[in-house]
Amino acid sequence: QQVPFRYPAGDDSLNRVTVTTSRLEDSCLDELPVTGSNARFLLGSPEESLSPLSPMYAYQPTPTDYAKGLRLRLSFQAVEMRASPSGEAHAVFKNHADVDGEYELQYPAVLQTKDRHEVARAAVMIDTQMEGAQVTFPALKTMQDGNVTVCVSMFLEEGLGREIERVFPGFLQLGGATMLGGWKMACVVYSKFPDMQDDTGFREEFDMFVNGVHMVNDTQTSIFGLVYMPIVETMYEFGVLGGLNGAVENAQPYSGMVDEVLFYERPLKPCEVLSLFYTDAYALDVTLAQGPPETRSPVVLQVPAGLMVSHNITVSMWVHPYSTEGFQTLVTSQLDGLGMDIGLYGESLSFGVFVKSDCECGNCASGTAAATSRYAQHESWRSKVFPNQWTHVAVTYIPQSGSSTLVFYVDGVMLDMAAIDGPDAVFLEPEPKLYLAPDFDGKIFDLKVSTPLVHHYFVKNDTQCAPAAFDEHQMYVSFQSSADEKVFSRGQVAVVEGVRAMMVNASYDDPTYPLYLDMYGDDMLMMEVGDVGMFTLTSRTACGRKRKLGGDPWNLTMFKDDSSGVVIMPTITDTNDGNYHFLFTPTTSCGAYTTVLTFDNEEVSTWTSMISPKPTDAPSTYLVGGVPTSATFGVTTVLTIQTMDEFQCKTAFPQEDTDKLKVVVDGPYHVPVDIAMVPNSQGLYTVALVFEAFGQYRFNITYDGRPIKADEAVFCLDVSSGGSLEVSAASGGVTVEEAALGLTALDMHSHDGMTVEIWVSFDSLDEVAYPVFKGSADQIGAFVKGYQMKVSPGFELYGEVYTSRGDLRSTSVNLTGVSADASWHHLAMTYNGTLLSLFLDGQMLANSSYQETKPLNPNMYMHPLTIGYGMAGRVDEVKMWHVARSAEDIMETMYCPPYKQLPLVAAYFAFNEAQGSTTYGHGSECGLDPMMRANGAVTCLMGSFGDGVALLAGVTPLALATATGVGYASGRQSEALGVPLHVMAGQSEVAFTVVARDRCGYCYLGGSPDAVTSELTKYSVQYLTSAAPGTEYPQLVEDTQLAAVQARPSAGFCPLWGARDEESPGALGDVFDVRLSNAAISGTYFAAVLVQGEPVSAHPYRMEVAAATPSSFRKYEAAESARDPVAGLPFVYYVQVMDALENVVRTKIDFSGQVSILGQTYQMVYALGENDIAFDESDAVYTITVTLGINGTYLLALNGDEGMVPYTDQVICTVAPWQKLITSAEAPAVLRRFEHTMTESDGDLYVFGGASYDKTYLNDVWKLENTDHPALRYQSDIPLNYPPDVPEGAKTVTVTLNTAVLIQQGWLNRFCMDLAWTSMNLEFYMDPYPGCNQDETVFYVRLPEDFDEESLMLFHGGMPNMHENMAHNPQAVFAYYEGFEVDAHQPISLRPGTACDSDELSMNFALQEMLPYAGKKGLYMRHSERGALQYDFSEPMSTFRLRAWLWDSASVAGAHVLSPNYQMCRTPEGSDVTLIGDAVAVGIFTLSDETNYCVGQPWNSTGLARTNEWHRLEIFSDQGMGARIVIDGVTVKTMDDEVHMDKVLLSSGLGVREREFEGLDNSHAFWDEISVLVPSGVTADTSGMSPVPVFSKGRKWDKIDTGAVNPPPRYSHTTVKYQGSMYVFGGERSAYSFNDMWRFDLDQETWAPVTLSTNDVPPARFDHSATIMDHPNEPGEMVMVIYGGRSGHIFLGDMWMYSFLNSTWTQLATSMELSPGLRFGHAAATAANGRMYIFGGYTETGFSSDFFVCDLNVLDCRDITSGCPDVATSNSVPSDLAPRYSHSMVAKEDMLYVYGGSNLNSVEGFPHLYKFATNECFWEKLVPISTNPSPVGRYEHAVAMFQDSFLVVHGGHDNGTISSDTYLYPL
Repeated sequence: QQVPFRYPAGDDSLNRVTVTTSRLEDSCLDELPVTGSNARFLLGSPEESLSPLSPMYAYQPTPTDYAKGLRLRLSFQAVEMRASPSGEAHAVFKNHADVDGEYELQYPAVLQTKDRHEVARAAVMIDTQMEGAQVTFPALKTMQDGNVTVCVSMFLEEGLGREIERVFPGFLQLGGATMLGGWKMACVVYSKFPDMQDDTGFREEFDMFVNGVHMVNDTQTSIFGLVYMPIVETMYEFGVLGGLNGAVENAQPYSGMVDEVLFYERPLKPCEVLSLFYTDAYALDVTLAQGPPETRSPVVLQVPAGLMVSHNITVSMWVHPYSTEGFQTLVTSQLDGLGMDIGLYGESLSFGVFVKSDCECGNCASGTAAATSRYAQHESWRSKVFPNQWTHVAVTYIPQSGSSTLVFYVDGVMLDMAAIDGPDAVFLEPEPKLYLAPDFDGKIFDLKVSTPLVHHYFVKNDTQCAPAAFDEHQMYVSFQSSADEKVFSRGQVAVVEGVRAMMVNASYDDPTYPLYLDMYGDDMLMMEVGDVGMFTLTSRTACGRKRKLGGDPWNLTMFKDDSSGVVIMPTITDTNDGNYHFLFTPTTSCGAYTTVLTFDNEEVSTWTSMISPKPTDAPSTYLVGGVPTSATFGVTTVLTIQTMDEFQCKTAFPQEDTDKLKVVVDGPYHVPVDIAMVPNSQGLYTVALVFEAFGQYRFNITYDGRPIKADEAVFCLDVSSGGSLEVSAASGGVTVEEAALGLTALDMHSHDGMTVEIWVSFDSLDEVAYPVFKGSADQIGAFVKGYQMKVSPGFELYGEVYTSRGDLRSTSVNLTGVSADASWHHLAMTYNGTLLSLFLDGQMLANSSYQETKPLNPNMYMHPLTIGYGMAGRVDEVKMWHVARSAEDIMETMYCPPYKQLPLVAAYFAFNEAQGSTTYGHGSECGLDPMMRANGAVTCLMGSFGDGVALLAGVTPLALATATGVGYASGRQSEALGVPLHVMAGQSEVAFTVVARDRCGYCYLGGSPDAVTSELTKYSVQYLTSAAPGTEYPQLVEDTQLAAVQARPSAGFCPLWGARDEESPGALGDVFDVRLSNAAISGTYFAAVLVQGEPVSAHPYRMEVAAATPSSFRKYEAAESARDPVAGLPFVYYVQVMDALENVVRTKIDFSGQVSILGQTYQMVYALGENDIAFDESDAVYTITVTLGINGTYLLALNGDEGMVPYTDQVICTVAPWQKLITSAEAPAVLRRFEHTMTESDGDLYVFGGASYDKTYLNDVWKLENTDHPALRYQSDIPLNYPPDVPEGAKTVTVTLNTAVLIQQGWLNRFCMDLAWTSMNLEFYMDPYPGCNQDETVFYVRLPEDFDEESLMLFHGGMPNMHENMAHNPQAVFAYYEGFEVDAHQPISLRPGTACDSDELSMNFALQEMLPYAGKKGLYMRHSERGALQYDFSEPMSTFRLRAWLWDSASVAGAHVLSPNYQMCRTPEGSDVTLIGDAVAVGIFTLSDETNYCVGQPWNSTGLARTNEWHRLEIFSDQGMGARIVIDGVTVKTMDDEVHMDKVLLSSGLGVREREFEGLDNSHAFWDEISVLVPSGVTADTSGMSPVPVFSKGRKWDKIDTGAVNPPPRYSHTTVKYQGSMYVFGGERSAYSFNDMWRFDLDQETWAPVTLSTNDVPPARFDHSATIMDHPNEPGEMVMVIYGGRSGHIFLGDMWMYSFLNSTWTQLATSMELSPGLRFGHAAATAANGRMYIFGGYTETGFSSDFFVCDLNVLDCRDITSGCPDVATSNSVPSDLAPRYSHSMVAKEDMLYVYGGSNLNSVEGFPHLYKFATNECFWEKLVPISTNPSPVGRYEHAVAMFQDSFLVVHGGHDNGTISSDTYLYPL
């Protein structure tokens, strides 16, 4: 291999070193052994045109080398154009890799662009914002995972760098900028190595390259990872390049240009990657073809049809002959010499063409030209080509008639032109071809064929530059690198095949042409200060090719376009790839710069660069001139703000900054501020404002929420009270011209009147002075056409107003006490249309009254307002109002500016300008308009004056005010904010705030801590008293007068202001925080708020003080407190939650708790759940309900939120009683059975088989549903007495119960609602009088029509949280009932009463919740209302009890009446309605008696005193027996005749006897609980009531339809429950024993025989035991174990195990292996320790009380009848636990319970229950509470565990009978 090199040290001679290497298959030489350590190597040839390249690698690969492992190569040069489905043109690309065939990629043609060498349509543009602007291809990773190389040539825009810089600051400065803004080839080599330490078994490494340079240090790899790695990985992972538009999840979008994509299925060596970058051109070396020229396969180029349009043709190429001997063909159209040939004759360029004869079939004359085919040729001796060097040659053939023309070019120079007798066209075949160098010895390069006539300069251009653009008449073959055997031309597409082996490197790099360059990046034209500016310069050759190397002498300088002399010198990074990256960071001096680019110190280009400011920076923005030091109220104050960015550049973003620049000014009020940008300025803003009042103000200036420059953002400004106007007697005063003709505000023409106020100070008064005159100076004293105030010598004050022609109204008064002593006095004149008044210092001194109302005359002429004419002294504070103000208003505000009422002000002059000859006023038609005034655009109310008048600064009466005016606090003007309706007791937090305002309505800024106080008084609302009529109730009664609370001002600024929400309407001024920590007791309070002793509100604020944060629990010690708990029955415990001040917390809180047994070796803990704790809002009592399983002492523990004191209490639980389970219907007789079994499932009880009372064997299944539902737990039978003439149909019986005892015993809850009358749950109503928990609580029970029972069965107790009862229905019990418990959408049954004229009367009543007698609502009859409500019956009744409850307000006048039959009619005048007729009534009727209740009709006093309470009014009527009226149980009137009731009427305020009486409507009242009872005569006797425990809830036994498949009838079998099924084994029927097994699906309620997997099965048996337990050898598997029993007369003692999982039986022991031996009728159960216990039964020696424990893990049974020797607490089987059989035993956790059984000494059965603690090995006899009935001795019964808490016993032998009863006992 020959490698040229050049020594750099001044030696320009070329030397050639020959290096012999052996080319390895997959490697290249990294170093060459050459002489000279500083040698720089050259790549490629010809050497003369090369610039030195990097010598790191000297590897020159061929296309064959490049093809190794190449899977994908996209050059993005379109092979054709196609139309997409949408009609757009798409370019079609092909994969040039010689694998897997070719597949096409389509891309929008509009996005094709120039490549890195400026070749048109040879690259693509990727745009993330454009639909479809992406290239997709098969994911590279799917081709091969690991050991691959991915390369992509791309152009990344600088915007990407900006985005990365935001996330990774410093990215650009560290080298990131060099990756952007120019063409770069990024390669990633993925290498995969075996690594057993990695979870995947492999280790991955990544080598990264940019333009062939290996990225080796951390900075380089990090930058590569940020810029290129996401793009390359997206290509590798997803096969996507470009904008994704969400198409591929997690893929990295890429925006820019792409020139080439390469994918190798092998990792390239660094030298290969480097050569990929530097190698971009190949020549065709035909000598590399095998064999001599005559045996070579020709290189064929198919000529496209498009090139045949024109007969002209030009062929050009570069040639490099190795020799010039003989004739060598460069291009020919036919190998047989019958076409066109371009070649070399020696060193001469030659053109030849075959001319075919025109003759056909010998018709041409012999010897003529047309008759002879010939070969025309020309050798151009002028056109020489020399060996061993590159020469560009071109030949143009121009056919012409007669002779054609040849033009020869060498190196772009036309050297020869010759005539030739040639054909009209050189391509005659249908598909012409060109054959390249068939016998040429050398290399060719860049073949170009053009068919139109080519001008000479185009040939010269082709010599200098490779073509960059093509048309349809050109074909260009550049022999670029290709992985396959084909080379594609550009322009007209042609294909050259079979050349890959001939291609050799022909890469070259021409010198830089400075004028042909590319600049990339917007920053070169515009950027923001402080940003990293970057742009890229790409050096190009004169041909536009991108340079491969660097080293160019570029330089760039930026000169500021002003006199500042600022110069910026960007740094230049030469990346040695033809790209030069400019980087600079301007940090100051924004503006325009002239940028100069030079090459080798020669200017190349200049342009203007703009460095714009950053967005405005708040801390850099400042006040021009600094913080102002003074201002005056009433005049325009102007500030100027300059916006700056953080780099001290002036900013100018008016649209943005105007919104973000905020100036908040607070003080006596929130000051509106105008902000506007100064026109044509650079961020200069005017801030204009007018202060309405003097005082101290705080400025807060922010930009975008941040303060501006330090010390200027927040500051205080003292605004002075201003000055006055000094006038002399000789002056004309101040003249204020009207703005226009017609009415103006100064004319004071208002129907609301007018007021003129002015402060005056006289130095002398020798002539008449006119403080205010509506008119010009020359009109003064002549006539008045408006109004005037004048003062004559002697201080006589005149007020005059002109109302109409000839009507000048006036009044006058002597100003006593006023003199010419320069003291200030306030003068005022008011006129309201009839009254003209004069005031001095707020006091009205004189007025004149006029009969006719007239406003001031509307003056349509322009008469000015004159102020201070003829005065010698001073004037100030001129206020002119559109209204006639009151004396109080004038006195209150004469020291106040009028701005808060500016719409009512015609003009106001404060004379505060301090200098000049003009003063400005404000008014309703001349607003503040600060910005317009600052710009001089306001001319309204402008007063001018001349000599003798001057503005006097600092002298004003406002400064003399004491205890009034601005700055002096006023309760009347102050406001309490956020006064709460509810407050927590004793809270130290701020309850509400008081905004203190001064006398003028501005915020009080005095800062006195004693300015605000709050007086707090506790009250109670008294509804019920025993007071006699007089004061009407309800009344607020003062409970406690608390000490005054002194409010404290909240911390603020300048000096004591509250923080202010910028969106609130005004400043807050001094905000005083009021704390109500002394309100420690909950209740109703009234707070009076005082400012400087003056109340803020005319009425104190009412608030409710509620309990504070929960602190502790307190036992609710009510009369209904439950008795001690009984095991197995619900136990209730009542608590309240208290705060730290012992107030009851009335809002529900969540808390937890538990009840745990004490003094036992075992643990038993009941955690209280959400359903165990109920809260009653009415009294804030929590009801805790828990059912304790066993007797003993328990600890109740409650825990609230953090900070609450834990609560504990001990309760003693007594032994449980048996509870009979009550059903809604009597159990069928067939359920009287024995030797059956029972199972519980989801709260339902199932009974199967057994023998019935008539000895019938059974196989039926019965179910008792909902056994687990909440149940009433006691039953009481109440005898009924029926009268002989009991009415037919449904009837109501009255039952009186001692609910206080029932509640105390736990037989009823404290609401008296957990009860049911009979199993039918009859409807009932509990009378609210006397109500629940009383000795005589009255219940009304509705008996159905067919009810004839001798007693009324009452089920009660057991449901402590039952507040409501669905059967509690007064509408069903009474003939009429109205309790007013309806919602807002339901009407009550009482309707407005109807008068005799059928008019419906209006009645203003309301349903209210403040004072119901019962329930939550009552009826309120309003004060000052007359009317009636009534309910009409369809038929009158004469036997009834009408009752209503009336609340008496104790008013001395009123009429509130209840009647069953009163009529109504209008008075004769028709103005009102009265009660008429002979009727019965009772109630309040003060016309008859004010102090006692009355009855009518006629109305009489009852003598029963009226009191402010609820009273029970009743009217009884009994047909044939008379009637009586009763009040509060006292009969007040009797009547011999019954009353015929046709209605229920409630009247309010109505008179009687057709008369309306004044005052009867002067009271209010409440009604509630209106009812009509029809007595039935049936009575109930509760004297002998004795509750017994039951388990009751409407349920009954149902027989299950189990279908056709059922087990045979049997008894003495066993059942166990497993996974939702009941398994039955064994049993006996008629001396036949069973050993079959059946499964009953408890969900489907169907039977199925159990199919066994083996033939092993226990012998048939009955009276055996069965239990469920863990498999002894398979943890987690459950099995059934049976033991013993009998088969006929044979006793059994074997043990078998059934596997539910495998359906197999396994014998564990034979009959004599285990110690329990042979026995039947015993009981077995499995405890929590996993062991099986066996008790009793019948053995060969008789009845047994033996007790065994069996451990199946070791298959051993131990006799523990006498106790457990290894347990200290052990005892033996109790002696009274007699030997027995047919008993039962159940297990609950570690407890066993034995019940029932029999022996020969107890044929009635044993009644007792025994408990055995397995851990303690201890027996205990349970003695239930004596109850009746209870299960007596039982045997051959069925048992089940229910809810894991109750032992359920059903049927069996019961004292000689067969029972169907069901009992429960809590365990």
